[in-house]
Amino acid sequence: MNVRRRAALVVALLGSILLPASAMAGLGPPQMTASGRFGVVALIDNPTFSGGICFYDPDNAQDLVRMKVRRPIVFAYDRRPGRLDSQTVGWRYTIQVSDDLTTWSNLYTSPIQTRTATDVTNADFRPMAHAFSSTHAAYRARVQVYWYRSGAIDGQATLYPFYYGIVTNFTQFVPSYCPDPLVS
Repeated sequence: MNVRRRAALVVALLGSILLPASAMAGLGPPQMTASGRFGVVALIDNPTFSGGICFYDPDNAQDLVRMKVRRPIVFAYDRRPGRLDSQTVGWRYTIQVSDDLTTWSNLYTSPIQTRTATDVTNADFRPMAHAFSSTHAAYRARVQVYWYRSGAIDGQATLYPFYYGIVTNFTQFVPSYCPDPLVS
C-alpha cells in the first residue's frame, strides 16, 4: 500500500475513533442539492442502517469487491395541494473513488431505475449493487434522484450516504466513505 493511501486511511480511522460525530460533520460527504420541481426525498442512512454497504474479499480484506446502495425514499412532487398527484420518478447511483479524500472521480454509474410515486406514497424502488475490482484509498456513493414530467426530467436531487457498512469477516460502520483497509 503506498504511503499516500496509508496516510489517508490512518487519518480517517483516527478521526472516526477520536472525533465525535458532530465534529466529523464537516469532514463528511457533500450535503444534498436539488433543483427544478422535486418532491420529498430521503436516504435511510444511520449507524444501524447505513446508506451504503461495502463488501470486501474475505480472503483478502484489502480488496473491495462490491458496493450495495440503499434505495432512496422518493415521493412525487405535490403539484396540486389537496389532490393526489402521481408521476414517474427514478434513481441511480455512482460509485466514486479517491486516493486523497479531496478529489473524487467516477468509477461506475448504474442504470436509472424508475417507478411511479404519488405525493402520499413513495416509489417502490429496490436497492442496487455493483461488483468490481479496483484499488483506491476510498470509495463512496453519489445517489441521484429524478422527477419526470411528460418523459423529461422536471426536477432532480443529489444525495451522499454518510454511513457505510463494512463487510469482511465482521461488520462495522464507518462514516463518509469505504476505506481501503490498512494492511501491513
